Amino acid sequence: MDDTPNLGLPYIMAAQSQKHVTHNEAIRALDAIVQLSVLDRDLSEPPESPAEGACYIVAASPTGAWADHAGDVAAYQDGAWMFYLPREGWIAWVADEEAAVVFSGSAWTALSTGEGGGGGSGDFATLGINTDADTTNRLAVSADATLLSHDGDDHRLKINKATATDTASLLYQTGFSGRAEMGLAGDDDFHFKVSADGTSWNEAIVIDKDTGVVSFPNTTIGGSGGVGGPGSSTDGNIATFNGTSGDAIADSGKAFSIDGTFAANSDANVPTEKAVKTYVASAIDAVRDGVSSAYDTLAELAAGLAGKLTAASNLSDVASAATARTNLGLAIGTNVQAYSANLTTFAAIAASSNVQSLLGAASYAAMRAQLDLEAGTDFYSKSAVDAAFQPLDGDLTAVAGLTPSNDDVLQRKSGAWSNRTPAQLTADLSAFTGDSGSGGVKGLVPAPIAGDAAGGKFLRADGSWAAPTGGGGGATRELLTAARTYYVRTDGSDSNNGLANTSGGAFATMQKALDVVGTLDLSIYDVTVQVGAGTYTAGVSLAGTFVGAGAVTLRGDPTTPTNVVISTTGSHCISASGDGVHLNVSGFKLQTTTSGSCLSAGKGARISVTGAIEFGSAATYHCAADASNIDLTSISYKISGGAGVHFASVSGANISAVNCTVTLTGTPAFSTAFAYATSLSMVVSLLMTYSGSATGKRYDISGNSVVNTFGGGASALPGGTAGSTATGGQYL
Repeated sequence: MDDTPNLGLPYIMAAQSQKHVTHNEAIRALDAIVQLSVLDRDLSEPPESPAEGACYIVAASPTGAWADHAGDVAAYQDGAWMFYLPREGWIAWVADEEAAVVFSGSAWTALSTGEGGGGGSGDFATLGINTDADTTNRLAVSADATLLSHDGDDHRLKINKATATDTASLLYQTGFSGRAEMGLAGDDDFHFKVSADGTSWNEAIVIDKDTGVVSFPNTTIGGSGGVGGPGSSTDGNIATFNGTSGDAIADSGKAFSIDGTFAANSDANVPTEKAVKTYVASAIDAVRDGVSSAYDTLAELAAGLAGKLTAASNLSDVASAATARTNLGLAIGTNVQAYSANLTTFAAIAASSNVQSLLGAASYAAMRAQLDLEAGTDFYSKSAVDAAFQPLDGDLTAVAGLTPSNDDVLQRKSGAWSNRTPAQLTADLSAFTGDSGSGGVKGLVPAPIAGDAAGGKFLRADGSWAAPTGGGGGATRELLTAARTYYVRTDGSDSNNGLANTSGGAFATMQKALDVVGTLDLSIYDVTVQVGAGTYTAGVSLAGTFVGAGAVTLRGDPTTPTNVVISTTGSHCISASGDGVHLNVSGFKLQTTTSGSCLSAGKGARISVTGAIEFGSAATYHCAADASNIDLTSISYKISGGAGVHFASVSGANISAVNCTVTLTGTPAFSTAFAYATSLSMVVSLLMTYSGSATGKRYDISGNSVVNTFGGGASALPGGTAGSTATGGQYL
């Protein structure tokens, strides 16, 4: 045996040379692990300038000089890191936490007994006596009885809560299911509650905190034995509550009378049913004596009054004059004359003697004399008036004979009146559309729509607005003078212009938006295609470069990518192909079925993921680069579904993932490998933080390709099995 069985200290062997080396090695190990105290246990890479003798417990997924030493004790001794494999039961003090931890054989956990509970004063985070404690039941006792005794005088058990709406109570359970509870349950009144199942509770007693009054919410006082009353009372008297004396039940001093009428009873008695019946019979007789013989019973009287006392039968509560007339049985034109404003007018006319004289004048001359008007001077003569109005009489007759429809216009044409329809008026206008040599017609010019002016459109001979053609036969591009945003919504339409975030302004598809961007000259300005919340089943494909130096971004919801989902069947979610083609992407959840990748770049194109994104299940790959580039830099993204490969780089392509935080949920499976590179291709994974787990190979590299983790170690990439290399492939 070369080492000690517990601490693994090296023995000095017989006839060994350089014995001081072995001895110093053992002394160095003892210096590190005896009375073990470490500075930290949360670091995955060594500090830059450690002090001589500094000790650390290496955290999970270590890198650099600490790689493959997770859980070991790392001690900086003689200018180098020495690692000591802990044994079950080792205890270490963690300085930055001010807590003690113990090694269970597989992990370091907080020490739950003795010092080290968290404050250094003998306190414990949890304490279990004959049972396990947890973060909820931090003190747990398993015993036949528990004794809490005095220490010479009193002993008080205190249960304190934070606020009035919290609970401080004693809970009694059967099989860890509540059956009874007493205490301050949700307020500061004292409650007694019971339950049959630990879920539904019934209040038995409640004591009011302000008055001390006791109530029984679910108890009715009574039973086969009756209710006890005062010590003595008069037989037959009524029992009452007496608030003055404080007696719950007292003798009221009042009894049922044996017989009689209301007049015969005193205030100390209660009338019997017979007394009430006698009084009512007398009242009925009084009614019968005061009416005719036709109403000598209550039934007959009620029938006679039916409908006579309602608001509809009188004028005490009428809503309008019409209601009053209906109630009175009056009809306009029969019982009463309808009101007319003409009556007022005629009354005023009758009051004027001059007007009366005019109405009685026998001729125009008499009327002029009455008004002191002279024909030819102050007034036209009758013959002049007749001459002026005679043509109008003919026009009025002609107009009266027309039958115009809505929107028609009266027009005098060729010496006659006619009604003209809008279509006829349009045909009369001088604007032409079409070729006059082939049936061109006159008509109104069609109005332009939003964006026609910005697009430099003009009115063509066929009556439509269009952009002029350039020398090469293509349309003149709109030159941007400021950044622009196009909107896509599930309730939009591709016949819109995409410039407003409304159902009447936004496009319905991302493809339409990018096609429109392709017609622009971006100059130096950026364009954003903002995609609204919802699920889109059509992917987007970019196959040509954009004109200008501005960037184009396809953006969903970078805060919550699951709000904007691209879910395709048999096609890529987002693809770009061609030299110089570049698209920025952020804020989507991407998933495919049957075939297709989430992101696909080919033939010199580049896709840059600039914001949060989520990769769901993919029929082919998550990120597929073929002689192209895909960049993921300084972002956080999620992998919630499996695929053939997460990073697939082929034919000289490059996938670069730098300084990203990646969260894997649900243990996604990768049937080929997490990272795949072949045919002179590269996958870069630098400063990446992966959390969660996956199944499948970590990497598969061939054809002189490289997957570079910059010394991250064999487990730097997610996966359930080791990676593999072949035909010149390298894993760095």
